[in-house]
Amino acid sequence: KTYYNDYYGYSIDYPISEDLYTSSRDNEGIEIESNDENVYISVSYGYDEYGDNLQQAYNRAVLEYPNAPYKFLGKTFFTITYEEDGLLVFRKTVYDRANNAYIYLYVSFPPEYKEYMTPIVEKMANTMKKDKVRWLNVWIIVIWSGGYIHNIVCKYSYIEIIDRKLFGMFSYNIMDNIPYMVI
Repeated sequence: KTYYNDYYGYSIDYPISEDLYTSSRDNEGIEIESNDENVYISVSYGYDEYGDNLQQAYNRAVLEYPNAPYKFLGKTFFTITYEEDGLLVFRKTVYDRANNAYIYLYVSFPPEYKEYMTPIVEKMANTMKKDKVRWLNVWIIVIWSGGYIHNIVCKYSYIEIIDRKLFGMFSYNIMDNIPYMVI
């Protein structure tokens, strides 16, 4: 099955199985766990807590896990695998240049699950992507009131309201709970 995150504009294929269930799903991402609680999968979106670029984030991961048997830095992503607390861990981090943020895939499982989990991890890692921004269906509404010009830009479910006054521009976003819009 494919998970689409319309909020941040990314997608990834994830497994459907009687042994796995979705434990959490929100605007940040999705979490999947096994019924026996041995497998944990997380896909999330966020900003690097250190403000690192991709190279710096990769270097930090390698320093944190110097004995990692596999590590790779690509042009827009990096992967690293290691063992931690008796579990095998696979991480893929994809850079979202447009927002200077990251899409994170984290998978952990016991070594005895390796044969079962390897194709799942490979499929998830290979289908993880940031969707390309498409500027279709864009409307711009201009409203004049109280000395302000309100430009309302509507792109899919995303609405940005830009208020302009004589000396400055203020911008804020409305992302959720918009029942309808008259255009």
